[in-house]
Amino acid sequence: MQGIRVPANEKGYLPSIREPGSYGRSTFDFVKRYGSNAAEQGYWNVCAPDGSSCKLTPDIHTVTEHADGTITVWPSIVTRSWHGWLVAGVWKEHKPHQ
Repeated sequence: MQGIRVPANEKGYLPSIREPGSYGRSTFDFVKRYGSNAAEQGYWNVCAPDGSSCKLTPDIHTVTEHADGTITVWPSIVTRSWHGWLVAGVWKEHKPHQ
């Protein structure tokens, strides 16, 4: 599934990520302006293809942002109901061996 990057608004705040396959984050300026209380706002937010969502914490995930605005995430993304990868903006579901 091709993902969709959701841009931050004019103040740098990221609106809700609810569309399956979407991802985004608040800008650094927004986080800097609102201080440590908004630190988690700088995390990438993702909504997996099944509609489940999570935040990608820097302690676990490395996010590479590409020139075209897409991202690649390592290691895999695990939500309550989805497991897989986001590679250059394309979602790839983990399918265990049968």
